[in-house]
Amino acid sequence: MNPPGKNKMIASSPLTWKIFILFFLFLPFIHYFSRSRFHNLPLFDPLLITKFHPVMYFLILMPFLIGTAFFFMKRWAWILLTEYSVILIGFQIYMAYLYPNTGHIAELLIFSSVFIPILYLNKENIIVAYKHDFMSIPRGWRNARRYKLQIPVEIHSNLYFTEDISKTGLGISHPLEHIPQNSTVELIIHFSGERFQISSKLVRKNPGSTGFSFEISDRVKIKNISRMVRKERVVQYRAHKKKYSS
Repeated sequence: MNPPGKNKMIASSPLTWKIFILFFLFLPFIHYFSRSRFHNLPLFDPLLITKFHPVMYFLILMPFLIGTAFFFMKRWAWILLTEYSVILIGFQIYMAYLYPNTGHIAELLIFSSVFIPILYLNKENIIVAYKHDFMSIPRGWRNARRYKLQIPVEIHSNLYFTEDISKTGLGISHPLEHIPQNSTVELIIHFSGERFQISSKLVRKNPGSTGFSFEISDRVKIKNISRMVRKERVVQYRAHKKKYSS
């Protein structure tokens, strides 16, 4: 029996993230098709591979590694992405300079218009990935398995309920407009008859929800909460399985 927590982590990620991963897994085929057109050879001609520039082998194979790393939520995938993007755009500039035709200039513009916005929109994740202590910095669902549980959380004497929780943070179904972004907030989590006071940071604000990351200083409390959450999920899974198997 595999409890819900053992499912692939990608199952809890947003649809946009899944599309993001599929893009990198599909990118090698775009490169291969581009080289086929450039050399005017059929896609399955064995001679096509022998005509690749040495850098092309790297550009074709690396997206598989990047996509796989993102699939398993590895933060160092952002390091691979930045290095890959620089090499890719640099190579396209080089090819457009050597062969100043419409095809290479179009490829340069297309790849630049795709990768530069990706890097810019994810600059915070990239900055964290390049820090020496990045493995100890909580970043929500990107680095930890989330559990869909409604748990009472007290914030500034008001009671809310979580929409998900992990060992690195939690999300609640309320915008909390009165609390500024990146502010430190004391949370009181009510779970299994116990109260856990946790220091956290407000890291995400959406129209209908708010995300908090736990401070590392409370890791002992967080470990206890995480253990009980996993136990609760197993209990729920067994009850669900028993209900539908009877």
